[in-house]
Amino acid sequence: MSRPTTDIEDRLRQALAARAEQVTPASLRPADPPKVKRRRRFIWVAPILAAAAAVLAILGVMSLVDLRGQESTPPAGQPTIHTSGNCEHEERLMSRALLRPSDFTADVDGDGDGDQVATATDPKAAPACRAFVGVRTNGELYSTALDPSAVPPPGMRAQLTNAPDLGLDGRADLVVNTHSMVDSALSQIFSWTPDGLVRVQAPGAESGNITVYGGGMTAPLGAGCTSDGSLVTSTADAVDQGKAYEVTRQIYPVTGGPLEFGDPRMSHDRVPAAQLNQRFPEFAGGGFVPCST
Repeated sequence: MSRPTTDIEDRLRQALAARAEQVTPASLRPADPPKVKRRRRFIWVAPILAAAAAVLAILGVMSLVDLRGQESTPPAGQPTIHTSGNCEHEERLMSRALLRPSDFTADVDGDGDGDQVATATDPKAAPACRAFVGVRTNGELYSTALDPSAVPPPGMRAQLTNAPDLGLDGRADLVVNTHSMVDSALSQIFSWTPDGLVRVQAPGAESGNITVYGGGMTAPLGAGCTSDGSLVTSTADAVDQGKAYEVTRQIYPVTGGPLEFGDPRMSHDRVPAAQLNQRFPEFAGGGFVPCST
């Protein structure tokens, strides 16, 4: 038994039936889903790529500039430098010292031409790398470090004082004042070899260094070269209340190279104080006496 319908339900069924009778094949159309309106987005890819390319181009130019300023190999025409190989700043310091103008020249290699010589000091380095001496010859630079037994203290610098031709072999030897003593010129001697400069052990001293001048008025010291190219070292003691000096002189002949010294010829003299520098020029204090006395 069906449920009785209400008047509203009857009227609704009649309306739907009437609407259905109006639907024909001509009134139907393809499905057309609703379109959702989307917000427009700005695409950043192209501008970002363009900006990145510009930045890379700028960095590329900067990189080329930096590389040119930090070249480890010397530019064409710049001399090659030979160092001791043990000190971090030796190459930079000695290249600068030997490539700039200098008034100190000597024929170090014996080829008849003057060679530029120079020293450099690294005040913050350990004694083994504190000071250097070098020469520029035949288009190349050579340097070596001073022995750590005598190097300049803070505030002082190594200094070339003389270039005597010890042994008269035509090659100038280099005398470097270490400035390691207040009242004396404690120095080191360097000579040329086919491999560059080498330090020469001065005879008569355990450290191999030599006092060119100093010691004060009561016990002066001096060193130099004789007319035959021998090394001379002298000591003097004031006597007779300073009116005279007793002088002990040792003369070392050069018997081989580089600067091999033979046994010394020794002499003892007493000389009036006023005649000390005249009789023994090594006491004059002007530096290492050249090989002419």
